[in-house]
Amino acid sequence: MENWQFLLAIGLILLITDLFVVTFYLFPIGLGMILGALASVWITDLTILVYITSALVAMMFAISRFVFLKYLSKDKDHEAKTAMDGYVGKAVTVVKEIRQNKDGEVKIYGETWKAHSADNQTFAIDESAYVQKIEGNRMLISKQAMPSESTSQ
Repeated sequence: MENWQFLLAIGLILLITDLFVVTFYLFPIGLGMILGALASVWITDLTILVYITSALVAMMFAISRFVFLKYLSKDKDHEAKTAMDGYVGKAVTVVKEIRQNKDGEVKIYGETWKAHSADNQTFAIDESAYVQKIEGNRMLISKQAMPSESTSQ
């Protein structure tokens, strides 16, 4: 099997596999491999071909990330969001008392988090509160829900 055939076969397998997975990571790799197969028509040295194919894969990752963020993302601010951002505005239950300037613990969706009062209030055990912000691995909470946010637990 020649180099271009190998790269083309692997590239097509990755593109087809990407249709069945949700990650979208195989697409740029497969596309880079197919472009590497096209480059192998002019480049016969295997070492140089590996370098060029690797560079093409990296370029496909950069281009696909840009395209995804610019045109396919629902977030038009282009800020990376995490699953933890979904906790902001949600109700939590205090499981370890929170005092002024002292951390406690809260529970949300079965997970226990360190928590601190956003406005230096005291929270008793089993009291409800709302997530205002997440800083690292600690939630800032308050007794008032954020306006226009869902507060279901």
